[in-house]
Amino acid sequence: MRRLIPLVFLSGCVIPVGIAVKDDTGSPVDTDLVADTDAPPDTDVVTVDTGDGSLRCRFPIVVTNGGNTTLDSYAVHVDVPAFHGLAADLSNLAFEDATGASLFHWVDASAGGAGTVWVRIDLLPPGDSTIYADACDATLNDLGDPRHVFPLWETWDDVTIAPWTGACENVDPGSTEECNGELGTTNTGVTAIHLFGKSSCYVSPYNGIRATVGRAVTLPVGTWELSYNSLLSGEHYDFCSGGTSVNSNAYSVGAAVTDYGCGLSACSTCALPWTEVVSEPIVGDGTPKSIVLTARSGDCALVDAWIDDVWIHQIATPEPTVVFNP
Repeated sequence: MRRLIPLVFLSGCVIPVGIAVKDDTGSPVDTDLVADTDAPPDTDVVTVDTGDGSLRCRFPIVVTNGGNTTLDSYAVHVDVPAFHGLAADLSNLAFEDATGASLFHWVDASAGGAGTVWVRIDLLPPGDSTIYADACDATLNDLGDPRHVFPLWETWDDVTIAPWTGACENVDPGSTEECNGELGTTNTGVTAIHLFGKSSCYVSPYNGIRATVGRAVTLPVGTWELSYNSLLSGEHYDFCSGGTSVNSNAYSVGAAVTDYGCGLSACSTCALPWTEVVSEPIVGDGTPKSIVLTARSGDCALVDAWIDDVWIHQIATPEPTVVFNP
């Protein structure tokens, strides 16, 4: 391994700063007179000697927007390799743009000093942009926050439903129909939105009921995608000669709805496992959008749905590319 040190005395000679000593074969000579124990780096971004006795802890990342328009508040997914000074959980990793301004980030996963990180770039123009990963501050302890990276990221870990509010649709107050939307805990200990609805077979207009929770989210100009995880069960409990259905969905007002559900007949039941559901594209224009989570039960049916891990992220075509330390 090549070593550059400020000053070394070897056999009575003085070797100037920045000169690498080589033997007659052209191979580097170890001039520090100390046995080497450190293993060679796997790549050029791991334990890089800068020539002044220090090790590199800051690296460029080139993000290429191959489209024709500037992306607003775009979050890129960065694969970060292990390098000198980086904490095993990436908690001392920070990101900056070319001006030195800090960028919001969130460590999605980490293992052994490497991992994947989401980084929000306020404005990503067409072509190449350079941001920087920095782990030079060993005292930093920050895994970031996805709520600062995405316009919506909701897991209800704080055990509060606000600012979401619940509502019921198509419920006849004088009937046996039931509807409820609240924060709850599953039998496996997951805190999530719980939506329950039971619709009658005998109440006009025979179009089922919907339990909902919703909130407003401002989406910058661009195309966005909403996804969520849902656990759902349903029962056709009456009028067994007919058919009905139950489903959960999440949508923005004015955008297409993506359903997760099942059809029922002959007083059958269904149970669907936790599954990620992705919405149709939502167009952002810089104004607040109403985001609604729903569970619907058709006539003569009841629905019991749980919704968790709701988030919105921007999509672009082509998707920007990310290269760490090009």
